[in-house]
Amino acid sequence: MSEDNTLDPQDEEWLRSNNVALRQGASIRISRRRFQKSSTESDESETPFSPTSAAGMSSATTSPPPPGDEVTIPYKLHSVETYQFLGLDHQTSSDLFHRWTGMAEDVRQVTSFIQFGIDRIKYNSINAATINEDWDDILRRMGVNGQLRSAIVKPGFDEIRLMRSAREWVILAMKMRGDFLQTGQEASRQRGMELRSGRAVRGQARSGPSRRSDSPTTSYTFASGSGRMFPPQGDQPGDTILWQSTCRVWAESMWPGARREGLWQLAPLVSPSPTDFNGRHAMFYFTNQVEGAKFYLRYLRDIDNAGGVCLVRVAVPNRIIENAQPFLLHFPSDTFKKTIWFSRRGQPLKGNVDEVAGHKLLIGHTCRGDARTFHQMSSWTEVSEHNLVYLNGPRGHKDSYMTQFVFGEALEDEINRRCQQKLSIRHAEHQDMTLPSWNA
Repeated sequence: MSEDNTLDPQDEEWLRSNNVALRQGASIRISRRRFQKSSTESDESETPFSPTSAAGMSSATTSPPPPGDEVTIPYKLHSVETYQFLGLDHQTSSDLFHRWTGMAEDVRQVTSFIQFGIDRIKYNSINAATINEDWDDILRRMGVNGQLRSAIVKPGFDEIRLMRSAREWVILAMKMRGDFLQTGQEASRQRGMELRSGRAVRGQARSGPSRRSDSPTTSYTFASGSGRMFPPQGDQPGDTILWQSTCRVWAESMWPGARREGLWQLAPLVSPSPTDFNGRHAMFYFTNQVEGAKFYLRYLRDIDNAGGVCLVRVAVPNRIIENAQPFLLHFPSDTFKKTIWFSRRGQPLKGNVDEVAGHKLLIGHTCRGDARTFHQMSSWTEVSEHNLVYLNGPRGHKDSYMTQFVFGEALEDEINRRCQQKLSIRHAEHQDMTLPSWNA
């Protein structure tokens, strides 16, 4: 098979013969679930394309998959269409493709085709990070296409948009969409091998999303002052529910097996530094506010319009939180301001905010702005209410700001070990709906 094809040739033939994929010039239209499914088992939810339109390679009279499920992917992974799929405009995509094909083979071995495109944005000096800048024009000058520009500047989401710079949102979108393509290509190879070996399975229906009634929980509560827990030695029973908004591909990759076999690991959900509470090390960022997680997800779903988005829900026993001896970081404490200022500037907490350094779990308010925002400040005293992520209610009210639970490897390992039966993937809008594996 050609390593450059997004779909394995035999798999493509099988998909088209079953009218569940449609070739459209340099692209292929297919359902997200089928693209990511690593076996040829049938799927009751699939709506075939009409045989006449599939045979004629025309999209004019197709019977589409369920609304919102179909996606158009590039026929060739190394192509102009792939860069456009990642979020770049046609001219930038063409320029990058010609630069790639013009490089010597040994030079191309140093990086991947997708990373080559991401680096084009990463090392671009053009950027935006504040509310007063013309984000759409800056994104256009960066070479971003209209769909991704519209997703990033979508009205009503300034609180979320300003959590990252324009460049950071574009890079995030390209990584998510690129991983969707690469995991889909691998799934297609698995289907191709299955077909060539004669072990294709037919007629097995998948299980659909299920609504569940979760066990009652009692979230741990904290005093309003920095660094204190309430009750002081509570030993409070129950779990605290933590949420993270992410793309479906990264959520599914927590498990080693395609059907979520084996023990999941949180590792794919880590956030690279610098972040709010750490300037040097990758950390995990969750929230206990499901409405905040859903608000973030409503913005994210157009950033990653390829693989789709979801909520990761993990019920962490309060005893684990207690034993971690969490440190609170709430505005307007000086400790909070120092932590944000040093971390966002890429500086270590140790030696700068020693009272925070070394804690396994930090709980505090969420900030917005990129490294440039904080480098422009002459002192940590300039961190203000303007730098906080606002969710609801009046600014300045203690319930108005998004709260984050932040931890590193030590607590990650404990959650991985002790919460294996307490994690699930939930629907983006209906947190009581558990999503099955793509391969279920």
